[in-house]
Amino acid sequence: MSASTRPRSRRRWLIGGVAAIAVAALIAGLLWFFGGDEPEAVDAERALQQDQDSLSDVFTPDLDLGPGDEDEGDDDPSTEEEPDEDPEAGDDPGDPDDPDDSNPGSEEANDGPPESAEDLDGTWVVDNSREFDRAAGRGTFIGYRIEEQLEGIGSSTAVGRSPEVDGQVVFDGATVTSVRVEGDLTGLESDDERRDSRVQTQLGPDATASFELGEPIELPEVPPVSEVIELTVTGTLTIQEVSNEVDVVLQAAVIETGLLITGSTDVMLSDYGVEVPSAPIVLSVSGVATLEWQLFLVKE
Repeated sequence: MSASTRPRSRRRWLIGGVAAIAVAALIAGLLWFFGGDEPEAVDAERALQQDQDSLSDVFTPDLDLGPGDEDEGDDDPSTEEEPDEDPEAGDDPGDPDDPDDSNPGSEEANDGPPESAEDLDGTWVVDNSREFDRAAGRGTFIGYRIEEQLEGIGSSTAVGRSPEVDGQVVFDGATVTSVRVEGDLTGLESDDERRDSRVQTQLGPDATASFELGEPIELPEVPPVSEVIELTVTGTLTIQEVSNEVDVVLQAAVIETGLLITGSTDVMLSDYGVEVPSAPIVLSVSGVATLEWQLFLVKE
């Protein structure tokens, strides 16, 4: 090889290397938009476990008394309880007719989970007080999942979720007579703000999604606490003021603090006037997205 040929080969190698790096950077840059390690689909069993873990964290007392604290004072005569000055004090059970007289042993507002059709009867509203965690799937939320095929990468899933959900479920005994749920899609969050901005551009500034039950649901019985039941219901889904009838797969369970409902349905984006995002590296984007939600409910 002549001396004049070697520099040209070196330049071609350098140009090829720079081009490869540029393509790799482009692919990596698109990963923020089209997914990566995303949350799993909604699942009532997992939500139940998370709820139970949260309750354990809140109600488990701190039993670490420290060394020597367990029986401290038991052998000290100075700590013996002194007799009440009024020997009859404390024996009075209180006046049951006195509205100001409190009974610390009585059951108050929290009557526990519903155990019968009579307990279910009434209106249950969405509980937004729980902490929302998109990645872990905690709390009440509405969201989407969509699949893409990327050149040189393969399939990936993008997931966005919004905690801004309102709604109610009405029971007549063990029959669900009405369901109305609405989510604010402008609150959708994914793992990158740039993706969220692009999604909002596609949906518009006032986008919402709502679902209304089509026909009553008759439950044969009230399931035991933490037992998940599954059923398919029909209703009306509205996105961007466009309404279509859909079938929704629901999972529901009675929990210690009320009710839990998860659900999902596949929607054709074009049926709701939603355009599919695109990018040069994208081989294909599914025109079908999964709409999913997770709702904790408390009795009104």
